[in-house]
Amino acid sequence: MAKPTKSNKSFVGDTQGAAAVEFAGAAMMLIVGILNAVDVGYYVLKRMEVENAAQVGAQAAWKTCYDQSFMLPATQNCPSLTSAITAAIQSTSLGNLVTLAAD
Repeated sequence: MAKPTKSNKSFVGDTQGAAAVEFAGAAMMLIVGILNAVDVGYYVLKRMEVENAAQVGAQAAWKTCYDQSFMLPATQNCPSLTSAITAAIQSTSLGNLVTLAAD
């Protein structure tokens, strides 16, 4: 262990700058918390947009293929089903970012 010199002894009792170091540590924790909250909020927003698109697609399917003359399964007996669902889900805020998956 190095022996303290005269220039090092002057720093032992010095407290200048301690508040700045403490503030920097606290500010980093605060910023990390805020960034986490923003990230969770963005995730919730995107999830709500996708759920809304799914609901709009289901409503379009019901509106297009609800008729007594159509028999189940609607995917085979309702020729305009796919185009109606695709148009409905792409009319949401997601636009062309969401597509209808083919089975």
